[in-house]
Amino acid sequence: ATGTRGYIANQAAGTVSVFDVATNTITNTIAVGSSPTNVALAPNGKLYVSNQAAGTVSVIDPATDTVLTTIDVGGQPIGFAFGNGVGYVTGGGGDIVTVIDLTTNTAVSTIAVGGHPAGAALAPDGTHLYVTNQFVGNLTIITTADNQIANTLPLGLYPTVVKINDAGTLAYVTNQFSNVVSVIDLATNTVTESIAVGTTPIDIQLSADGTRAYVVNFSGLSSNDLHPGSVSVIDLTTNTVIGTFDVGVGPIGAALSPSGDLLYVVNAGGGVSVVSV
Repeated sequence: ATGTRGYIANQAAGTVSVFDVATNTITNTIAVGSSPTNVALAPNGKLYVSNQAAGTVSVIDPATDTVLTTIDVGGQPIGFAFGNGVGYVTGGGGDIVTVIDLTTNTAVSTIAVGGHPAGAALAPDGTHLYVTNQFVGNLTIITTADNQIANTLPLGLYPTVVKINDAGTLAYVTNQFSNVVSVIDLATNTVTESIAVGTTPIDIQLSADGTRAYVVNFSGLSSNDLHPGSVSVIDLTTNTVIGTFDVGVGPIGAALSPSGDLLYVVNAGGGVSVVSV
């Protein structure tokens, strides 16, 4: 979201829907590449869309809702992280992370990682990049100064999304087929806790104050196995689940409003659940 508008990738249609967060109505539709998977706002104010089947990234200007350029990255791009003047995009099909220069919007290098990288998060100080590798169940830790692998950490089954707290001390990873969230101490690169959540946790969002995590439970075993899903609420001061609420069918991702009081959950079965948190 950009504050007044939200952006949703429509994989089947190859488009991004724009909706007004005040009225929760669709205001525009932007054609992008084949199978858009994620939409992310970069520090340069532009939106980057991973077109998984096309092997490209579309760059959208939210001021005009137009595609400025399309970047060829290959490797079936999925997730993004931004910092150090670049964007890092995971390439699940190529077992790579592609580095994009945010000034020129060109791919400048690639980093070989594990099997089917999906999620990425950059440490707040920009020194390390953390990448989840779904097929091999681990986390690759990359030193951004030289783009070399510094460490590899075993996780659960099919780790998907990684988020880091603002202090840069802890990371949280959803493990889809273990039904847990791994808590990682970044000082020692060790898993300190595994928090049981719902079925097939696929996404996680952290509250701005760092006290809550919202975990999206897809609830199916494959992209075509759609069931009513849920969101688990974790108290990050105790690492315990303090609540669960139902959302739509096949929830696949979420975003918090800038004010932090609303959670938008995108449902593969159709529609967006808007929840007051």
